[in-house]
Amino acid sequence: MKKVVVKFLKTVSPYQSGEIAGFDPEVAEKLIAEKKAVEYREPKKTGGPSKLTDPVDPADSSAPTDSSKPTDPADPVVNQQ
Repeated sequence: MKKVVVKFLKTVSPYQSGEIAGFDPEVAEKLIAEKKAVEYREPKKTGGPSKLTDPVDPADSSAPTDSSKPTDPADPVVNQQ
């Protein structure tokens, strides 16, 4: 038997509002009729990978540093030349 996936609108033990779960059609229909849940539809994917803003390489010595924070002299990343 195929499950119906629902997203809870209210707390229904043991599920909390916002949780997603699958049930037999009869159980899902009852939850939906009682307005405790709605049928869940997976959001459509928008495409390729998300675009990152200019990431900083932690080993890049030209990257800006916060001079208010002391550095560990034994840290090999800080001491690379």
